[in-house]
Amino acid sequence: MLHYNSDDIENESARGAVRLAHVSYLLTLGTFVLNFLGTIVLSAGGAVGGENVVYSLFNVVIFSIVGMYCFYCGYKGMATRNGRLTDYYVALQAFFLLFMVIASAVKGANFYGWANVGRASGSGKMAGFFVFWTILESTAWTLGYVTGGAALYKVVTTRKDAMRSQGGGYGLRV
Repeated sequence: MLHYNSDDIENESARGAVRLAHVSYLLTLGTFVLNFLGTIVLSAGGAVGGENVVYSLFNVVIFSIVGMYCFYCGYKGMATRNGRLTDYYVALQAFFLLFMVIASAVKGANFYGWANVGRASGSGKMAGFFVFWTILESTAWTLGYVTGGAALYKVVTTRKDAMRSQGGGYGLRV
């Protein structure tokens, strides 16, 4: 269980960074869940293989745990001015951003990125839904990495501003 209350963060800029990081986590988790639901429908209709449902489920479970840990590090790091925790957030968030960029672009497995539109339109089964779903999911991934990138930027710049103004705040040495 995770306690989250943005009012625990005294610095207004840090509070805004954490709120954006929370939105980013929820949006990304929502996209993984969306992917899972769409993969179930596409698999049931015969457009993709059933093994993709299992992969998609694993992705939801793994991201819900690791993504929550990432958010927690950002939240706790900003609330307590702990540089090590914010470093963990920065590293994990950068990894997730790279993952989302790839997921928004690729075709194959259980990810339906922008490159999947041709595959979806040529699918003999559920082509109309498959194209719609590909565009919906690709848009969600794109929105996810834009929001996640903004959250990462806000955390990094807020942390650096605090270091300058408070003589090494957030636990980092200059």
